[in-house]
Amino acid sequence: MDHHLEQQAAESEKKAVKLLGMWASPYVLQVRWALAMKGVEYEYVEEDLRSKSAQLLAYNPVHKKVPVLVYHGRPIAESQVILEFIDDAWNHCGDPILPRDPYRRAMARFWARFNQDKLSPPIWRWFTTEGEEQEAAYEAAVEQLLVLEKELRRREAVLRRGEGRVRRPVARPAGVRDSDLRGDRHRRRRRRREDGHGGEDAVPGCVDGEVPQLAGRQGSSAAAGEAAAQI
Repeated sequence: MDHHLEQQAAESEKKAVKLLGMWASPYVLQVRWALAMKGVEYEYVEEDLRSKSAQLLAYNPVHKKVPVLVYHGRPIAESQVILEFIDDAWNHCGDPILPRDPYRRAMARFWARFNQDKLSPPIWRWFTTEGEEQEAAYEAAVEQLLVLEKELRRREAVLRRGEGRVRRPVARPAGVRDSDLRGDRHRRRRRRREDGHGGEDAVPGCVDGEVPQLAGRQGSSAAAGEAAAQI
């Protein structure tokens, strides 16, 4: 397959996945980090939540919020649902996002819900309010952070007793360079396409991606909070 055809295949893979988001949303960032972890190329569409697009309303008519992941024209809403979809759809790429052990997987879901339902709301209120309301939000956020800290200390104690597993990087064989690894990934992707695994509904391939950063974006915390209230 020549270079031109490879470029066309890569562009087709990117068009298969689209993400509707908003730069200040932590839930959108979770999805972008997950896609980067899996090396998935995608089109990103920035939404103005003060003037929601017809596209967003059509793809997510129930909640009318971001993030929305569009996969071969089929929308998936709600960040936790999207994360699990990414983990399942690209299970052959990178490390798993959620543990494979059923109990650990359930606990990961529990603490994800804790963050979304208990921790994030008072933190956003603290950023976007003033006076007594801000003070109350601060106290509520600290209370939930203490709950999270207690759980993290418990997990640290478990690891120190040797009851948990710590993931360590795999040692690279002597003499293997970064260019060798990239070339091997490129050859595997090309073989998959030549073997007929690149059809319209095929799962887009895995490539090296950059983890999106929140830093450097313009806008006040008040403006971000106003939009976040609609996320």
